[in-house]
Amino acid sequence: MAGPAFLIVLTGLGAVLIGDGLAAAANPRGHTARVRGGTPPAAQEGTSDQLADVRDLWIHAGDTPLVKGISFGIGRGEIVGIVGESGSGKTLTAMSLARLLPDGLTSTASRMAVGDLDLRRPVPPALMAEAVSLIYQDPGSTFNPALRMGTQLTEVLRTHKRLGGREAARRILDALRVVHLTRPEQRMKQHPHELSGGMRQRAMIAAALAVEPRLIIADEPTTALDVTVQAEILRELKRVNREFGASIMFISHDIGVVRALCDRVLVMYRGEIVEEVVAAELTVETARHPYTRALLEATPDIDASWTPPRTKEHSHG
Repeated sequence: MAGPAFLIVLTGLGAVLIGDGLAAAANPRGHTARVRGGTPPAAQEGTSDQLADVRDLWIHAGDTPLVKGISFGIGRGEIVGIVGESGSGKTLTAMSLARLLPDGLTSTASRMAVGDLDLRRPVPPALMAEAVSLIYQDPGSTFNPALRMGTQLTEVLRTHKRLGGREAARRILDALRVVHLTRPEQRMKQHPHELSGGMRQRAMIAAALAVEPRLIIADEPTTALDVTVQAEILRELKRVNREFGASIMFISHDIGVVRALCDRVLVMYRGEIVEEVVAAELTVETARHPYTRALLEATPDIDASWTPPRTKEHSHG
């Protein structure tokens, strides 16, 4: 019985490995073209104080333009907010910069670079992982519920940084302590459902920090969290920017949050950047575009004084 059982196990294992290989080969995002001369893709004419530089970016779905020739830059150590309603193109812009556009969409640009990487050309995944890290919107759907947190958090370090299991775990534990996640050793052994939303979001930030990226893209990272946890996560992002010097591209539909966190704000509307302004100067009075003013006017002002109307009972009391 041992011989046939061994052959059955071997056949099953072989089928799994072959299936994984075929899936990886069929994944268009996994293809990495060779670069002539064996050197990494290089950007052209980069400036020392500009980390990310995007010029004339277009994103199409077939013949339909979704993002229409926008240009912007992100300085080293700068937090740039992109704000706009759903469908304005802000997430597509970020995913284009991370080379993670959904299938069926195409992007073109006269220039798109992060540091010395020219993102218009194929970039090796290891270099891309060092350049850009992502913090996604919903921490509940980001992690695989069947795997422990440690396995998922160390994946990028083991795959792209070629670190061993122990070293990758040590790096992640250090990052979890940086974001003040309680009992990090225990969290590494737990499954995602055993952590709260705020814990999962902190773990995601830690995973983004562990690869020491030059640019962190935070795609509405606090939308699924309650107000108290939102404030904690925003403070962590600000501290990470201040202490580690990482540039952050912060995407949100909440112009109040963006104004409080960011150094500079880009307002997107229907696939275009309609206004760019220093965050501290972004007010209804100074906004030039009507859409920006509408977003600001829709933001509740908790400092505004309000007196409840007097009722008849109050007036006779």
